[in-house]
Amino acid sequence: FVSWSDGGTQTHNITAGAVPVTYTATYSTRITAFPTNAPILAGTWNSGSAASLASDDDVYYEVYSKSRGSRTAAWYGSFTGVASTLTNLRVNYKGKNSRRCTQAIAIWRWTSSTWVQLDSRSVGTTEVAVNDLTPSGSLTDYVSTAGSGELRVRVRCARASNFTARGDLLSIVYDAPGGPPGVVGALLRREGLYSSNVTELRAAREREVRSSVSAMAEAMLH
Repeated sequence: FVSWSDGGTQTHNITAGAVPVTYTATYSTRITAFPTNAPILAGTWNSGSAASLASDDDVYYEVYSKSRGSRTAAWYGSFTGVASTLTNLRVNYKGKNSRRCTQAIAIWRWTSSTWVQLDSRSVGTTEVAVNDLTPSGSLTDYVSTAGSGELRVRVRCARASNFTARGDLLSIVYDAPGGPPGVVGALLRREGLYSSNVTELRAAREREVRSSVSAMAEAMLH
């Protein structure tokens, strides 16, 4: 539950007056998403796929570093179907490398076509979990306005000699307004809000009808 349109608490009384009034309850749904694709930006594919990043199970998405110049391995996870009105976005990644290198995690800002760094650290042969990374600014900037609502998170590592980057888990967690059909009504019923409000409105209507009938009867007697 997020809020009522009248500013009341989750459970509160309302007064039914003569003029119809609409009260709207706003709910959000907590969503955990995993990449549907993982394009390589630098280096070459070794093993695994985007599906390898959906669970912490030591099944890796592996990318060889470039063999010339700066030894770099870089790829990004593509998350689709992300709501542009998302809130409370968090990015989580867990992985390791065959040799210690400088790992940087970044998110793509569509409005400026730039990668925004979220974290940078040295990561070696032991898995390191980096959780709850939060981008700055408006979260809407990180979701594409065209197509399927795409969000991109890049993992990049660099060092002086060759290495293999191994990603184990990549996910985003965020709140999206509303929910699947029936969720809001189910939540209202579960919290006792739907039935209590409807009962109160019906009682108010019955009182109004009785009052009108009494007034008409009194007028006929006179």
